[in-house]
Amino acid sequence: MKSIPKELQAVIDADIPVNASRRTFHHGCSEGKDAALSVKRLREGYVFNCFRCDFKGFIGGRKLPTGQILSMVKGLSVKPHAEIDNIVLPEDFEWMATPPDMNDIPIEAYTWLWNSGVTERQMDDYEFCWSDSYRRVIIPIKDDEDKLQGFLGRDVFYDKETKHGDKYILRKERGLNRIYFTCHVLDSMTVVIVEDPLSAIRVHDATGYETVALLNTHVGTDLLREYMNYKMVVWLDRGQLSNMVGIVARAQSYGIKCSHISTPKDPKAYNDVAIQAMFPERRTE
Repeated sequence: MKSIPKELQAVIDADIPVNASRRTFHHGCSEGKDAALSVKRLREGYVFNCFRCDFKGFIGGRKLPTGQILSMVKGLSVKPHAEIDNIVLPEDFEWMATPPDMNDIPIEAYTWLWNSGVTERQMDDYEFCWSDSYRRVIIPIKDDEDKLQGFLGRDVFYDKETKHGDKYILRKERGLNRIYFTCHVLDSMTVVIVEDPLSAIRVHDATGYETVALLNTHVGTDLLREYMNYKMVVWLDRGQLSNMVGIVARAQSYGIKCSHISTPKDPKAYNDVAIQAMFPERRTE
């Protein structure tokens, strides 16, 4: 690369924190259209990728293998949602159930899970893994027959202040309308609807109830029909109050006995005792 575009140089000069990302216009390519040039600072340097042309690469203090650079660029260019034929987990996935000192997975990946109360046993049970190419925790999503339907990827370096990039990405089998992350219980007649997989796992383990994570999708007719004979509880944070009210109303229109829980944070933010207190009639066996 003969010269560094002024937009890329501006990001470098801004000295953004390690693992932070910035989107900017690419002069002569995306100017006046969208912020197509994505730049992320890593410990090794800066990786960049333009979504409108083939301008991509790495600028750093030391030379990196071509394969590693391509892997980092791929992580920048992923779309939030995509459908894939014959979906499989990323080729470079690494199981997270192994102790952190026995692998090269960033400690930030474990910290995100630990802060949400997820244990190594749960990482193993739900097959959590890490993908270096996506630079995300990968959460497999399976159907009732344990067949992979898709996976959710969580950027553990997501900056809540700048909100650059996508916190989550979703990959699913082509042709599927909606997919949900479900913690099944054979003899439970109560189902708790939450937003994310970690909340689903935490509520399931604390209460013994079946749980369903919506994955930022709407409650489909298929889901309501599946749980028509269940007692349904919708637990979302207060930022999703209107969505929660809509889900409850739609469930009740199907004759489902449906109630709601609204808290300042997602269920995963609370300990087991606090979660159990939300369900005074929970199973005790």
